[in-house]
Order: sequence, then structure tokens, then C-alpha cells
Amino acid sequence: PLIAAAFGWQLGTGAVALYLLLGAAGLPVFSGASGGIAVLFGPNGGFLWAFLPLALITGLAKGNRFYLTLAAGIALFLQLLLGAAWLAWISHLPFAAAANAAIWPFLPTTLAKLALVVALAPRLRGIFAVYAGKISRGYQK
Repeated sequence: PLIAAAFGWQLGTGAVALYLLLGAAGLPVFSGASGGIAVLFGPNGGFLWAFLPLALITGLAKGNRFYLTLAAGIALFLQLLLGAAWLAWISHLPFAAAANAAIWPFLPTTLAKLALVVALAPRLRGIFAVYAGKISRGYQK
């Protein structure tokens, strides 16, 4: 959600779509340096597909930290929920078993990601604005 939070829903969702396309094409961009269409439709596929709504929801948060925290928190929780539901469906597990395997162990790192997004996104947005302005004016070093 960091890219979407810093650069908006269009650039963020586009970057995620490109990431998924590159991974589907076989580039080793997914966890464990894996790639290919099978990864997108395997047990972890739900977490990967959930990056799209995650980027959209987080990227739509504008303004203050409260809205960013709320949007990114909802989006990250939704990613865990969709990923666990996908895992349950693919693996023929009860949802509770999939949640025990795919949500609860990752909740602390998800909360850490949320804190990083809220802390870093405004700074990145400011840096991006400075360099985007220089690029649009033909700035060359």
C-alpha cells in the first residue's frame, strides 16, 4: 500500500497490475523468487490478487493521517481476509483453519506495515512532488 498511499490510486493500482503481469509472465517477482501463472492461482494467489483492491483503497485516502491510517488498515485487513478465503477455497480447508494459518501469524507484521505506510507515505509524496515538478520543467542535472 505504500506506493498507492504515496502516489495515489491510479499510479499505485497501475504499479500493482504491472507487478502481477510481470509475475504471471514468469519473472521471479513473487515471494521466494517465484513467478508464473500457477503462483497467481495457487494457495498464495488470493494475497497477490488482493493487492489490487488494497492499492485502490489505500490510494483513495487523501488528506490527513487519520484517513490514510483508516484506509490502509482496512485494505491490509481485507488483503488478509481475501487471502485466507482463497487459501481455504483452493486447499479445501475450513475458513477457520485457513485464518489460523494465514491471518493470525501475519497480524504483527501487517500492523508494522501499516505504521510504516502512515509514517513514510507523506514524505514520499513530498519527494515525488519535487522531482515530478523538476521533470515536467525539463530539469536535467
